[in-house]
Amino acid sequence: MNYKWKVIFLIQNVGNDVISDEYLEKIIAELINLNFTDDIVVYLLFTLNDNTHLIADHLETSETLPEGLFSISIELKRNINNPNQFIKLNCYKQTNLGYKEDLITLLKDTQQKKGEKEIVVTYDHGGGLGMFPRYENFVKLVPTDKEYKEERKIEYVQNVFDFVIFDLIKKKDNYTLMPVDDFNEAFNEYSSRKIDVLVMMNCFMLMLDNCVSFRRQFKNLVAPAATIGFNGYVYQDIFDTLNEQKNIDTIINNIILSSKNIDTVSRVKNKNAILGIRLSLFGIINFIFNVALLFLNLNKEKTRSQLIKDRQLSKPWVHWGYNSDRSPFELMDFKFCLNILKSNGSIITKKLVLIIKCLLKISLYKEKNIGTDASQKDINLTGPSVLFPLNSENYKTDRIVNSYYKNKATVFSKKSLWPKFLETIFK
Repeated sequence: MNYKWKVIFLIQNVGNDVISDEYLEKIIAELINLNFTDDIVVYLLFTLNDNTHLIADHLETSETLPEGLFSISIELKRNINNPNQFIKLNCYKQTNLGYKEDLITLLKDTQQKKGEKEIVVTYDHGGGLGMFPRYENFVKLVPTDKEYKEERKIEYVQNVFDFVIFDLIKKKDNYTLMPVDDFNEAFNEYSSRKIDVLVMMNCFMLMLDNCVSFRRQFKNLVAPAATIGFNGYVYQDIFDTLNEQKNIDTIINNIILSSKNIDTVSRVKNKNAILGIRLSLFGIINFIFNVALLFLNLNKEKTRSQLIKDRQLSKPWVHWGYNSDRSPFELMDFKFCLNILKSNGSIITKKLVLIIKCLLKISLYKEKNIGTDASQKDINLTGPSVLFPLNSENYKTDRIVNSYYKNKATVFSKKSLWPKFLETIFK
């Protein structure tokens, strides 16, 4: 049977530092009470770690689930007058959807039922150019005692975030986060057809780099430019739109609107900025961007100095400082990056920048959730963010530069001139 919509949730809960057991219970509560029509099929792909009780009670039949790290594929069975139930498809010991091969295995479990259109929803860590941690033996240490002071919890989250997320690379081919290109390749194995919408509840994923990569397997992206709190979206609001069989534009705008219906204040200085982007034009945008970079005269020290000066003066720029003014990586609105190039480039560069801005305007969905920063006016993002460190010192210690760009871990870092541009001006 072909369904109008097929929805796949990818939910990881292995370290208990972002999606804790408490939060996972809330996610499951949303799912078992989700109201959807007969022409929608929903799959849940979990990677869990010693918390089988959270899903065992909702399985249609009594099951003994593995201890330790495991992944499970589930179809969500719709019940009109009762809570929905989980139908177990397969269970895999010592697997993690943060690895391409394991994700492919889980996705294949969903191929029995097809959808005319598809949405993929992702949960858990994001680190700019990577997602889904791979720390299999991570010990659950998040304090659950309600007597713990809030400062202790914040301090703990800070330490885990710094240690797990931003120590992205152990060695050249062993990332602690799944690179976005691995994610894309898994979906290429799953289907030769592009997925209609990718909805991410993973931090920092609205980067230009990711738009260039994701366009190969996905038509549209909804993602946060900054960090994102647990309650990223209201899923019943989204399914109400699917139930009514609205068009893609209406559905995506509703997804973004749903994020405004709840408190999405993050634990850093700025609130979330969640945008929806059409990905089809980002191959052209990246090509024109590269040509524009070619017409910058970076051989002149004056040009390089002015580019850095303009970068430091430019606002708004997306800043995520954890307990300090220094961020592990520094991003800014791509449009403002283009303004810097335009003011320092040739006539050709200026004309190419105008073309890129027009294409960006076409690519951006109307609805947008804009955050504010405590130290500046509204961060009025106009599209994806781009890595652009403030100065040479920050460039040398930037985690994305050292992990992804220098190792050419993504399509963008292999084929774009932007990493070379940054290396040249900060040398």
